[in-house]
Amino acid sequence: MSVSSRFLSFHLSIMTSSTVLKNGEKSKVSATNTRYPKRAAFEFYPTPPEAVRALLSVERFDGSIWEPACGDGAISKVLIEAGYQVVSTDLIDRGYGQGGLNFLKSTKPLAKNIITNPPYGTHGL
Repeated sequence: MSVSSRFLSFHLSIMTSSTVLKNGEKSKVSATNTRYPKRAAFEFYPTPPEAVRALLSVERFDGSIWEPACGDGAISKVLIEAGYQVVSTDLIDRGYGQGGLNFLKSTKPLAKNIITNPPYGTHGL
């Protein structure tokens, strides 16, 4: 199993669906959504610090890091604690980093490295 597969497996095994909206976010997912009725709004599932530390135990990064789906800063905070210079952005403003930036429409990266746990799906965006 590759390092990235182990990291993803570890992360998915400890994810929960108890995440709540912050800063007045409004879900664009209908309350009658029958396809994925228990998914968090905008697929917001903060990455546990243990998952980031597991990644850093097997990988080193040279230069700054862009976290383009920073959410509440879960990944960014661990990277900063580890001594990395981190640029944190997100489409949704959750009170951490710069909100309102859609990294999927960016024409150039904001740092040499990118580490993120992006949401999956479009959610009406």
